[in-house]
This record gives sequence, structure tokens and C-alpha cells, in this order.
Amino acid sequence: MENDYVVDENIVLFGNSFGGDFIGFDLSKSNPTVVEIDHVSGEVFDTNKSFVEFFREDLGIAFLYNSKNVF
Repeated sequence: MENDYVVDENIVLFGNSFGGDFIGFDLSKSNPTVVEIDHVSGEVFDTNKSFVEFFREDLGIAFLYNSKNVF
């Protein structure tokens, strides 16, 4: 990947999305958020969401939980 994209060293990847974009954490923040990297352009998009928030929405299960539940 490092031959194809320029990615900040504070971004740690852990998988990819249903669309083929890379997914990771931006560890430069005190509370790391999930980032997506476009698999075509290499552009980094910060979702400003925690891991739990991102996957609840991404998997379409956000409606199953209310704000009192902790995953």
C-alpha cells in the first residue's frame, strides 16, 4: 500500500469497507476516530466517529440501541 498511497504515519489501518475503501484509526487525536481512505484517489476522510459509532451506523444496527446502551 505504501507504494500506491501517501498515508500519515498516525493512521493505522484495520480493514476495509463494503465499497473497498480502507478503514483505520487516526491516532494523532487524543480520542482516535475512524478514518476512511478512498481506494481510488487515496484521499483520507475523517468520519469523526468512534469505532462503535462507525460500525453501528455502517452495519445499519444503530436503531437497535438507544443512548443508554454501551456496546
